Amino acid sequence: MAGGIKSIGNFFHDVRAELRKVTWPSKSTVRTYTVGVIAIIAVLGLAIFLADSVLSSLLSWILSL
Repeated sequence: MAGGIKSIGNFFHDVRAELRKVTWPSKSTVRTYTVGVIAIIAVLGLAIFLADSVLSSLLSWILSL
C-alpha cells in the first residue's frame, strides 16, 4: 500500500515538473485565438442556417407540386 501512495506522489511530482516546461501563450494570443474561433463558429452557423432554410423551402416547394 505504501508503494502505491509513493508512486502517486511521484506521478504528481512529475506532472508538476512537466507543467513547468510548458510555454504558456500570452493573454493577447489567447484573446486573438478566442475571437477567431468565435468568428468561425458564427460564420459556419450562419452558413448552415442559410443552407437549411434554402433546402427546407425547396423541399416544401417540391412537395407542394
